[in-house]
Amino acid sequence: MSVPIVIAGTTFNYPTSGESPNWAEEASAFAVAVGEVLNTLLAPGDILQTSFTIDNNISSETNINGLLFDSGIVRAANITYAVYRTSTSNPSGYAETGSIYIVFDDSAIDDNKWKITQSTNGSSGVILTMDHNGQFKYKSSDIGSAGYSGLIKFSARTLSKI
Repeated sequence: MSVPIVIAGTTFNYPTSGESPNWAEEASAFAVAVGEVLNTLLAPGDILQTSFTIDNNISSETNINGLLFDSGIVRAANITYAVYRTSTSNPSGYAETGSIYIVFDDSAIDDNKWKITQSTNGSSGVILTMDHNGQFKYKSSDIGSAGYSGLIKFSARTLSKI
């Protein structure tokens, strides 16, 4: 007896163990449909939730490892992030969450190819920027080095170039 499984509105009669007749065609169609759905969940260029340590009192732009976009495949992205920093002198912490929207313009001059809009809630004392290569960077204020801890978590959904 087969089991009906619905993927993206299409019903597949998936075989159970040892069943007759040959179910290869139905099983293959099911696997293809599952692959197509999974590909919509994680596109090339997407970034799953990632953590990166934010150092205290950084005055020169420093790379955020893992927060990088390839202009060869990414047209636009929606980045969601949260920053939390604490120290002995600031035990209640500095917290910020936000969204950054980026779009790549092939016809713009090199330093203006990435267009950025940022929306924030809170203030962490961290300034986020992006270079012309698609690499995000940060600077951070001094909130006290004793007992310092700083972390950014981020994820991104991208739209590929057409």
